[in-house]
Amino acid sequence: MEELLNRILSELQDVKASVNRLETKVDQLDVKVNQLDANVDQLDSKVIQLEARFDQLDLKADRLELKVDRLEAKADRLDTRVEQLECSIREQHIENIEADNRLLESIRTTNERLDYQRDKISRTEEQTYLLKQK
Repeated sequence: MEELLNRILSELQDVKASVNRLETKVDQLDVKVNQLDANVDQLDSKVIQLEARFDQLDLKADRLELKVDRLEAKADRLDTRVEQLECSIREQHIENIEADNRLLESIRTTNERLDYQRDKISRTEEQTYLLKQK
């Protein structure tokens, strides 16, 4: 019977050793779970920071879109004004050419009259000279 008790005692010691090893492994697992939990908390914090940064980037992108829209509107207005100025310049250029043509025609007419008058004066002087000679 003593032998049986010794065997039982030996097996109980083996069981106790196994339980101690299991407890050690459970403790190690608990430490790893705590580390993982801390890592998850850090990841959560980083994800929250990233979300905040993305929100800021979205706001900046929205502001840039508004600025681009305003610049496009200004560019369109400037294009319209440039087209209006070009049209006005063309019209004024045509008016200037027409005014120059009218002025040249007036000068031609004046020159023709002056030529006529000069010829008339010249003939009159010639006749006067000839009359004096007689």
